[in-house]
Amino acid sequence: MINNNKITLIIDKCTNFLYTSIYNIKLLLSINKFIYKLINIDKKLLPFIASNNKFIYQFNKILIKTLKFLNTSYSVNIIINRIHYNSVLLENKLIIKIGNLNNVIIYIPDIKQLRIHLSKKNDLISLTCKNETYLTNLSSLIKNIKKIDKCTGVGMHYDNEKILFKRKITNDTKN
Repeated sequence: MINNNKITLIIDKCTNFLYTSIYNIKLLLSINKFIYKLINIDKKLLPFIASNNKFIYQFNKILIKTLKFLNTSYSVNIIINRIHYNSVLLENKLIIKIGNLNNVIIYIPDIKQLRIHLSKKNDLISLTCKNETYLTNLSSLIKNIKKIDKCTGVGMHYDNEKILFKRKITNDTKN
């Protein structure tokens, strides 16, 4: 029975849907029963599980992998040190006020696939997205607005980035 069944799983990343295509209609109906009754195991379902144990194990394994793949999201935190006054998100614009006179406006093309959290203390910008390349490009664009100065510690950096600051040489350390 396993050899006669042809199964196709199609993952749509844009809409986050999982499409399954099964050649055998009887098997499709029994799998639908199995999926809907998976939470509440029914006694009528037990003979089906016993007869197709290998197939169900493989199907569940593939289904769980695809669902985990659809639910993964990547996040980046950008920390702002001593230069930041206010940040605002208006429609598809992220406005960051740096210093007294500098306003930086970043236009975000796909705001629907991105979640932006601005902290209340205005020292952290948290970005979350399912598309890793889009997220890294946007976060590097934001971070490179004001690179961190290694002497004063003023600027933007990632939260997991290790920065070695230069020590100030004073008269006490010269002697």
